[in-house]
Amino acid sequence: MNNAAGNFLSRTEDLSLGAFQSVIGIVLLGTLHTTMACGRRWLAESREVCAQHHDHLHDDGLGLRCAVGGGEAGVHALTRSLAVEWGNRGFG
Repeated sequence: MNNAAGNFLSRTEDLSLGAFQSVIGIVLLGTLHTTMACGRRWLAESREVCAQHHDHLHDDGLGLRCAVGGGEAGVHALTRSLAVEWGNRGFG
């Protein structure tokens, strides 16, 4: 479910702070809001919550993706942290 995307193809030195914040907001905070809404409900229902991360941090050599890479790194860290925190609740 952790799939949020947004990007501006731009040289990092040309990327405005607002553009960077917009991408981080979509990629990281969009993912966080969805994860928390579903996770809280599932945990309250004692449903098993699984976390699996597919690392696809734009390694295609095209560059111009500083903000989305930062957001995806944040999603990676969020997913790993929640796997440890929520994955050990003894459900199932």
